[in-house]
Amino acid sequence: MTDDQRIDTYLQHLRASLEVPRSERARVIEEIEHHLRDASLDHQRHGRSQRQAIALAIDELGAPEDVAAAFNDAEPGPDPRRGIVRWLPLVVPLTLLAARLGALAWSTTFLVGGTTTGERT
Repeated sequence: MTDDQRIDTYLQHLRASLEVPRSERARVIEEIEHHLRDASLDHQRHGRSQRQAIALAIDELGAPEDVAAAFNDAEPGPDPRRGIVRWLPLVVPLTLLAARLGALAWSTTFLVGGTTTGERT
């Protein structure tokens, strides 16, 4: 197995163990891949062979199932739709209120001159 295949195999096991939304899954896989490659390069700078460096990076990170479990247990981020849905029931009452206030403002414009619509000439 080549060195890149070791990382790819690790990422495949991680992907299979992740229980997060698809958009988040892609971000997690990318993040872990960058971490493995950066750690591998760091070990190579300290005199390890590429094979040893990748093995060390994988060992330091831990089993893919354990890494996936950490992401699976993480609190989900805020759902952007949740805020919109939460305020949706207020749209109709607020629209009606705005219409009533507009009608009230329109009707009071005739009081400023001291006349009503029937008295205007």
